[in-house]
Amino acid sequence: MAILKHIASKSSNYGAALEYLIFKHDELRKTPILDQNGNRIMRDEFYLDGLNCEPYSFDAACQQLNREYQKNKNEIKSHHYIISFDPRDSTENCLTGKRAQELGLEYAKANFPGHQALVCTHMDGHNGSGNIHVHIVINSLRKLDVPKQSFMERPIDCKAGHKHHLTKDYLKHLQKSLMDICMRENLNQIDLLSPSFSKVSEQEYYAKRRGQINLDLTNLELLGDGFTPAKTTFETEKEKFRNAITDIAKRSASFMDFQNLLKLEYGILVKDHRGRFCRIVLGGDFSDIVTRWHPMGR
Repeated sequence: MAILKHIASKSSNYGAALEYLIFKHDELRKTPILDQNGNRIMRDEFYLDGLNCEPYSFDAACQQLNREYQKNKNEIKSHHYIISFDPRDSTENCLTGKRAQELGLEYAKANFPGHQALVCTHMDGHNGSGNIHVHIVINSLRKLDVPKQSFMERPIDCKAGHKHHLTKDYLKHLQKSLMDICMRENLNQIDLLSPSFSKVSEQEYYAKRRGQINLDLTNLELLGDGFTPAKTTFETEKEKFRNAITDIAKRSASFMDFQNLLKLEYGILVKDHRGRFCRIVLGGDFSDIVTRWHPMGR
């Protein structure tokens, strides 16, 4: 399945984006990988293009445009979109890095017209997944006037010198645009427009990876001392909460059953407040989780 991810940045270091795209990085620590001489290591395979700028002078071009319009001082300076294709597409549907780059360029030209942009395809996915993915990094300030498109909500959204304006409707357009490309190319795809209860944020994704690494190290020590580890798979607090809801939902015939079983088996008290279910964890900490899920509507 192809998914779309968005990251907004206030960093004025546009060069950091280019360095990330062309050099190997430790994805867990977000730091460059160095060789024995302390030099950065070029990625094994990548495809790089620039839109409305030369790719290797992206940082200078963005800074020049910002100075010209006296913008992007204490604001969002760049937007980073990532299209991650299903790992199966490379084997089942003959998706290559070169073709993914072509699709990424098509997508960027159609959806971010007039912006300076870097489009870069990587062949290696996170955590060894090996999925092909395309990075699109744009300067938040538009360089060129462009014809008004249907997804542009304001008259200034097609004018040079104005900022990239990401709204919920625009994001839906971006998701649908990706789905249309995948359907046309016969690539694996899910409905990005339907909300997913199991959606995992970037913060939780990396928290899980760090937790798994630490748990594996602890278990190695236990095995070395002759003990059998009680747990081999790390779960974040949010993941525990999602798994608890999934478990109880399968066995609940009513909201009252759902409330009682969650409290009895997991120590989670759920309250209905104007159709929005908030929960209090007894003996735990799920204080940042709120869900609109209802067991009767699953």
